[in-house]
Amino acid sequence: MQLIFRITQLPDLKSQKYTSIHGQETRRKALSIQKDFLLLLSDLSQTYNLTLSISYQYHPKAIFDQRLSIYLSISQPQTTPNQQLTADIKNIVTQGFLSQFYTIKSVSNIPALTS
Repeated sequence: MQLIFRITQLPDLKSQKYTSIHGQETRRKALSIQKDFLLLLSDLSQTYNLTLSISYQYHPKAIFDQRLSIYLSISQPQTTPNQQLTADIKNIVTQGFLSQFYTIKSVSNIPALTS
């Protein structure tokens, strides 16, 4: 199993959208959610023998909001895929608590860097 996700939008934590919900605690809430997400992935990786990696690509010539690409890759060295585990991980990443701040999409691969 290999799943790849791309964070397609980073939040502007100073925007009215977040401050109206979280007030002055927006940054603290975002950090807490990120920490909880990473702890959950760590627990899952130990339980299901998953390998996790985060990749960053920077494209200086792209338009401003498309310069940074962030990818999360989750893989499991197993020949028989566990369909329920795959579905659960997809839901956790794309619709879980991170979705309060980030837009995350499942993608088929991490594009090769070009100059």
